[in-house]
This record gives sequence, structure tokens and C-alpha cells, in this order.
Amino acid sequence: MQFIGTICEVSENKSLVRVEYLGTKTKLIPYVQSANSFKRAFSPPRIGEQAIVHQLRDGGFKYAVGAIFSQGCREPEGSSQTKEITQYEDGTIISYDTSSSTLEILSRKLINIVANRVAIKADVNIVGNLNVQGNIHASGTIIDDGGNTPHHSH
Repeated sequence: MQFIGTICEVSENKSLVRVEYLGTKTKLIPYVQSANSFKRAFSPPRIGEQAIVHQLRDGGFKYAVGAIFSQGCREPEGSSQTKEITQYEDGTIISYDTSSSTLEILSRKLINIVANRVAIKADVNIVGNLNVQGNIHASGTIIDDGGNTPHHSH
């Protein structure tokens, strides 16, 4: 059996929810996420969101599937059949469009990349300032169009 309900309680740091449907409330039941030995993804459910409650025939085991687009929770702006979009509650958006092969990250705040090494194989354009803590090594020419490199001579 399947029922549409509303999440009324969320377990802290677990993928468990309580769902209200047809005048009743479930106990805390599993909230379906993407989880296997290759990859795990956790998207925290929110109170007030719609969910589908699945109940097995024996009436015992129930689980909830969320992420139903509705009037209160619409598809992210720009969604299409070629563009996958993840939009977070703070407005940050990560998207990939297969028609243009474009990966885009839109963030109003800091993006941290932590790694032992980062290699970028591309032409890179930076709009804004570049601050470097450490050395810069260049195997090619460095061109200073602003004419303000202090340690050069002509």
C-alpha cells in the first residue's frame, strides 16, 4: 500500500522520519536515500515536506520516499531534460547540462577545495583578485599588462 503524507518529525543525524497521513502518524521509519558500498548521499528531509509512505503487505514494515515536487517545493529554476540541478536551501546551486557539457557552481559564499594536489588542464580566466600564500613557478612567460611588477627592468 502507498500513501501520501507530510513529514512531521525528523530524527537527528539519521535517515528516519515520522509521517502523518490519513489522520495517523507512523513511528520513525526509514527515509530512502542513495546508499551502497560505492557511494552514499544524504539529503536531510525537512518537516512539512510531502513523502510517500510504502507499507508492505504484511502491514509491519514501512518506509518513506520523499522529494515530491509540489506547489510548495517546485523544480529548481532552469531545470530541463538535459540539465541536472541541485539547489540547497541557502541558494547554492550545482548543475550539469549535458547539451553544453557545462558544470556550474553558483555560491554566494566561500568554496573550499581541500586536496593533496590539484591539477587543472585548461585555459583559466580569473575575474577578481588572486592572493597566493606561497611561491609561484611559471615555465612560460608572465605578462604584466598593468606595468606594475616591481622587480623588472627594460
